[in-house]
Amino acid sequence: MKRMPLSREISGGIRPCKAKDESVGGAQSAPLPVFPLVYFCRSPDARDMSAAPEADPRFNEFIILQAQNAGLFLGQIPNPHSGEKQINLRAATSVMDSLEMLASKTRGNLTSSEQKLLTTALDNLRPLFQTAQASTDH
Repeated sequence: MKRMPLSREISGGIRPCKAKDESVGGAQSAPLPVFPLVYFCRSPDARDMSAAPEADPRFNEFIILQAQNAGLFLGQIPNPHSGEKQINLRAATSVMDSLEMLASKTRGNLTSSEQKLLTTALDNLRPLFQTAQASTDH
């Protein structure tokens, strides 16, 4: 199995390994030291690990927070300081553009629940934006 220094790659199935477990072409070889007494090698099931993304609760919390911010800027949620609903289309556009960029850049790397949350947030915000925009045009 090929050993890799930590500086080259950490993700994608890299795991700590022992020198006695590793051989290249049937012959025992010396491991490449990364840190004292720690060596890294590619896991045999690295392809399986990288194919299935794991859910990260921080991602869901971030999407919900951004959707709430957009709702605040679209007049759906009262301002916590004034208690009044206000529309700020410029701020709402910024948040929605960020969510759309995130959806584009993470395509294929999200779990099904993360993808559904992000898609649902955008699908719910778009008509609210159009309604807020129409109300400010008058």
